Amino acid sequence: MKRWTLTVISGITLLGAVVGATLPAGRGEAAGQEVRALEFTVQNPAGVEIALHFTVRADSMAEAYEAAQAAAAQIVRGADLNAGDDRVTAAYAFWSHTWSPEQIPVPVGYNPAGAPAHVSEGLITAGIEPWNTVETSAFRIAYTGLTNATPGAAAGDLDGKNTIGWHDLDCSKGCVLGLAAAAQSEVDIILNSNPIAGLGDGMGFSIDTAWVVLHEVGHLAGLEHSCDPGIPGDCDGDEWDAVMFPLYRGGVRSLGADDIAGISALYPATGDGPAPGDGEPGAEVILDINAGWNLVVLPPGPLDATARALRCVDAVYTFAGGGWRVWIRNVPQSLNTLTTAEAGRAYWVHSTGTCGLSFTASS
Repeated sequence: MKRWTLTVISGITLLGAVVGATLPAGRGEAAGQEVRALEFTVQNPAGVEIALHFTVRADSMAEAYEAAQAAAAQIVRGADLNAGDDRVTAAYAFWSHTWSPEQIPVPVGYNPAGAPAHVSEGLITAGIEPWNTVETSAFRIAYTGLTNATPGAAAGDLDGKNTIGWHDLDCSKGCVLGLAAAAQSEVDIILNSNPIAGLGDGMGFSIDTAWVVLHEVGHLAGLEHSCDPGIPGDCDGDEWDAVMFPLYRGGVRSLGADDIAGISALYPATGDGPAPGDGEPGAEVILDINAGWNLVVLPPGPLDATARALRCVDAVYTFAGGGWRVWIRNVPQSLNTLTTAEAGRAYWVHSTGTCGLSFTASS
C-alpha cells in the first residue's frame, strides 16, 4: 500500500484524485462515471469533530467533491464544512481512526431500515466476515445483528454503537455510494438508499452492496486505499487486486494480499497465542437465495453438501483459470467442473425459488 498525496481545497482535506474504470450504464448511472474517494473533517454545531470518508461515483474529481460536500451538508445539519485539522496519511495509508486492543473485537450492528430491494442482511455480513479471517492480524469485528440504532456518527449524534445503515443521499451531480464516519470512539457506515446510486445484489446493472460494505469496513478498521491509479506506476499487481483499491469491481468479496498486509501491519497478531477468534466459532454468515440469479458467498466445502441444504439452487457458476466452471444439480458428477466452494469467493448461483441458511465462517 502506498503513501497518498492530499490536496487541500478551502481548508477541507481531500484524497488525491482517483480515476477509475468506466461502470456500465444502468439504474440511473451515467456512462463514463468513475468511482473516486474523498476524505475531509467537519464539525457539527455541538463542536464534535467528525472524519468522513466517501466513496463517490462521478464524472470528475470536482463533481465528486461537490457530491461529498452536499452529502455532508445533508447529514450534518448546520455543520462547519471547513472545520478540523488537515490530515496527511502515513505509510500503508492508514486512515485517521484506529482501534485500541481493548476495543477489539469491534461490535457492529446493522439497521436495514430503508434498504433497497434485493439487499439482504446476508450481503452485509458477506462484507464484514472476510476481515475476521486474517490469521496474521488481531483485528476482529463482532457482528451484533439487527438493530434499531442509526449511524449517527456522521452527524456527531453519538450513541456509542457502531452501526451500518441507510440514508437517501442526493445524486443530482455525483452519487455517494457509501461513507464511513468516525467521531470520538464511534465509527458508522452509511449506504446510499437513493435508487440512482444503484446499490443492490450485484445483479444486472446494480452495484454489489457486499463489495461496498467490504470496502467501507476496511475504512472502519482504519485502512486507506491501496494506491492511486491516477499516478502512473503507483499501483502494482497486489494493490490492483485489493479490496481497498479505490475502484468498484463487482463480485470481489474476499481480501487481497495487500489488504491482508495492511490490516496485519495496523493490528499485528501478538504472537503470544492465536489471534482473536482462532480456535473459537467464527461469526454467523446469513445466506439468502432469491429466485433467478444471485451473486453470493457460499459455505466453503463440497457443493453437493451445500446443495442438500439449499434445495432451491439448481446451478452454480464461477470464472476461473480462463474459463467457466459449473456445478449443475442432477447431472453426472463427472460432468460438473466445479465441485468445491472456496472460502470468501463469490459465486453466480441460479435458483428456482427462495431458500437460505446460516453458516459459521472459520476464522
